[in-house]
Amino acid sequence: MIYAPIYALATIGALLVVAAVVSGSSGSSAATSADMPTPPSDIVGSIAVAIATAEGFFTGSGSVPFDQNNPGDLTDYASTYGANDSGITIFPTIEAGWNALYEKIENILSGDSSVYSADDSLSDLGSTWADDAGEWANNVAAALGISTSDSLSDYVTSQGGGDD
Repeated sequence: MIYAPIYALATIGALLVVAAVVSGSSGSSAATSADMPTPPSDIVGSIAVAIATAEGFFTGSGSVPFDQNNPGDLTDYASTYGANDSGITIFPTIEAGWNALYEKIENILSGDSSVYSADDSLSDLGSTWADDAGEWANNVAAALGISTSDSLSDYVTSQGGGDD
C-alpha cells in the first residue's frame, strides 16, 4: 500500500522534470511579457508591451530586439552600452532593456522627451521611432486598442487618466 503513493509521487516528479525541460527549451527562443521587470505603472507597462510587440521582440531569438535585450529597439543608450552596426543599443540584460524603455515612455508621457510628444498621433510617433512607421503605428495601436490617429495622451485618458 505504501508503494502506490510513492509511485504516484515519482511519476508526478518525472512529469514535472519533463515539463521543465520542454518548457525550458521552447522558452529560451521566444520572449514573453513574463520576462519583464515590474513597470512603474500599468499604463507604462501596456505601452512598453505594445512597442516591444511592434518591434518584434516577442518573436524571440533571431530578432534584433530580442538578441540585444532591447525590447524597444532603442538607440538612446548606445554610448553607455554599445551598439550594433545600425546603432541599436545592446543592453547587458533584459531588465536593463525593459527599464530603458520604461524610462523613455515615462519621459514622453511627462513631457520630458526632447524628441517625442505624448500628444503626437501614433502615426507621427512611428515616423520618428521606426523605419516602417505605418506598420509600427498599426501594431502599437492594435496592441493598445486605439487608432493610429490617437496619441499616447489619448490612451492614458482612455485608461482613466493614468496611474503613472
